[in-house]
Amino acid sequence: MPNPPLSVIIVSWNGMRHLPDCLAALVPQLPADAEIVLVDNGSSDGMPAWARASYPAARVLPLRQNLGFAGGVNAGLRVAQGELL
Repeated sequence: MPNPPLSVIIVSWNGMRHLPDCLAALVPQLPADAEIVLVDNGSSDGMPAWARASYPAARVLPLRQNLGFAGGVNAGLRVAQGELL
């Protein structure tokens, strides 16, 4: 299978309350074959379980500790497969 044309990386730390609106606005704007990478930056709000249930096509990357925004983005970059990031 070819790589997706686009990967969108979203980093969250205890921000799950914002993700439903964020993803509801984002997903309709993306090409059907785009990849969404959700990086959970050591949260305690249950984001990985919610994301897997609500957006099963998204790649969910739970981190054990908060690496900060740049560290979270870098972790997402390592797993993203899109041609454009």
